[in-house]
Amino acid sequence: MTLITDEMRHRVRVDLSLEYENFLAQIDNVLLPAQIVDFADAKLSYEWIDKYDLQCEKACSVLSIVVNGYTYLWDEKYERVVAVYGISPNINKKLPLREKSRIAYYFRNFIKRLQHESALDTGHFIAHSLGGGLDMNLFPQNRAVNQGRSAEGSLYRKMERCAAKNAGTFVFSRPIYFDDTWNPLFLEYGVIKTDGSLWTHIFDNA
Repeated sequence: MTLITDEMRHRVRVDLSLEYENFLAQIDNVLLPAQIVDFADAKLSYEWIDKYDLQCEKACSVLSIVVNGYTYLWDEKYERVVAVYGISPNINKKLPLREKSRIAYYFRNFIKRLQHESALDTGHFIAHSLGGGLDMNLFPQNRAVNQGRSAEGSLYRKMERCAAKNAGTFVFSRPIYFDDTWNPLFLEYGVIKTDGSLWTHIFDNA
């Protein structure tokens, strides 16, 4: 398993992070979900892609794919997620029949890819309670964070609950990579709270 170094943290802080407050200042009303999503589509998504490009040795090819109301920025060359964003639903969404029929197959193969990584779990960029599904929504996640069994994990769960309890909350999940695999070493998670402030945190994922 890759160890996270101080040099990696420095690169994330200096080169790969964004000043989100500058983006929020450009939105007329951050409490209107439609405005936030439109802004993310038009500007923020491109900033994420620019930061992601710094993480790739070769040229990437990013597509915008909407699944269950969430927009996935998907790199078809590296076959991994660049970022996911959207609005939390009013009620928990049920998985489409197509996804239900694929659960057993997908999870069997997912576990095989992770069986040598004892500290990793089957993580979801967007939780089921927020309408997240399977397929590209899955990634190898630090088990203690995913299951809420650490201080970082407790914070991660608290942020997810904030989005789940407040329908119409803008939420995003952004993996940060240090190699050409689909396993991010960091995960940036963010929600816009009911007072209009942005709550973000970058979690270790190793």
